[in-house]
Amino acid sequence: MKTVGKAATIPESRLSKQAATNEDAVASREEVEEQAEESRIDKVAFEDGISTASAKEYIRRGRTHD
Repeated sequence: MKTVGKAATIPESRLSKQAATNEDAVASREEVEEQAEESRIDKVAFEDGISTASAKEYIRRGRTHD
């Protein structure tokens, strides 16, 4: 058991589960963001008829594409 603050005592196993849940949530969010970026690159590449590498550079340089 660990004492958190002055009033709450929480079993360490519960803290470990919470930490693992938070890590999984962060990983999931990062994966969704990565997929969204890949989708955006694919869209630009398809619509402009350019390679994905060129589309990635186009986006990286700050050009917008809707």
